[in-house]
Amino acid sequence: MFIDEYLSYKIYDQLLPDNSLIQWFDPTDSSGSLTGGRPMIDETDSIATYPAMHRIKSGVDNFYKDHNGNTNFNTVDWHDFQFQKNKNIFLNHGFEPIQYKHDSFFWCDKSFDYRDAEGNLTEHLGSFHCNPQRGDRLFLLHSERQSTDIDLIRKNITVQNILPIYWFANGYMVATEWYSKYGLGIFDDFEARPIRYKFVCANRLFSENKKFRLEFLNLINLEHGAYSLLEHCPLSGQTPDQALESNHVKPHSFDDHPNESAYIEMTHQTPFNTSFLHVVTETLFTEQKHYLTEKVFKPIVLQQPFVLVAPRGCLSYLKSYGFKTFDRWWDESYDQIRDNNQRLQSIAQIVNNIAEMDWEDLYRMRTEMTQVLQHNRKLFYGRFAADCWHELKCNISQYF
Repeated sequence: MFIDEYLSYKIYDQLLPDNSLIQWFDPTDSSGSLTGGRPMIDETDSIATYPAMHRIKSGVDNFYKDHNGNTNFNTVDWHDFQFQKNKNIFLNHGFEPIQYKHDSFFWCDKSFDYRDAEGNLTEHLGSFHCNPQRGDRLFLLHSERQSTDIDLIRKNITVQNILPIYWFANGYMVATEWYSKYGLGIFDDFEARPIRYKFVCANRLFSENKKFRLEFLNLINLEHGAYSLLEHCPLSGQTPDQALESNHVKPHSFDDHPNESAYIEMTHQTPFNTSFLHVVTETLFTEQKHYLTEKVFKPIVLQQPFVLVAPRGCLSYLKSYGFKTFDRWWDESYDQIRDNNQRLQSIAQIVNNIAEMDWEDLYRMRTEMTQVLQHNRKLFYGRFAADCWHELKCNISQYF
């Protein structure tokens, strides 16, 4: 079972009211390739993002129905359920950021309309079985705060009043699933690890909306750090020189690029766990939203200081959950710089300053940071997941 399915079941069982249905995007497309849980179009140009599974909560009985039409436990007449009144339909977008313009084929009235071309009710009530004329409500579970994409969805989809429900889905997922096994006490002693690199900056995708990572590499002194840059971007097939005309950084690798976001090597020394500064190049940078992934939690698990290459305000967003950062040791005002190029340059200056420091000073600074590093790890393996879940519970309950 994919994590998207597991959490959809958990949300359904523990948090949704009666007469509700939760839907989510297929984790793979028709060819079997991973979609990341985002909308995709199949060969017929029809919307191929129908949820892999429906689970219904109606009255006091629980039902679920898989995508092959098989029913389990009790059965329910699907046609009858569609035409029930006052249903609550939850669309779980999962962990990926919403990209309104890129996925405009999906985020439009055609996808969400419950009527036919003549304005009559259709038998299937569109993809979401949601008819506002019968009192149904459509909710969008998402993982980004202060998002212009959420604003665009609500502004431009007129056939439904989509009600957004935010929660820190990525934070909850890594704390309870992906990184949970690294909370053992044997991994607590970060000062036992030597500092062999002044910083680490890992990158895989670097073209299109990820080009900021390549631009950042061109701004920093790479001599004393570990960095990765593939010869071809898996997203577009472009070389670094094709993705950025002014590029002067050569492809380089310090591992075999397994792209295992759920894995952190702790059993032997690697550039990841023996670097002083962890440069977190997040999934997004230029977009106007607060959105973070598992990437920012790797240095927290490893008890490393970090800088955050992310959209404006994301450092403050992380701190709103109780995490501490490093403004005692460098200027973190970069987090509030509106101009993307200036923000990138400000972050690069911090990395360059670290690259110029003596090794002894880095060891001393790391010791000074002990309270912050230990606090973040303790919070992550302590109340953080419960806080995320409670937040989701509160954000759902506000509508009921």
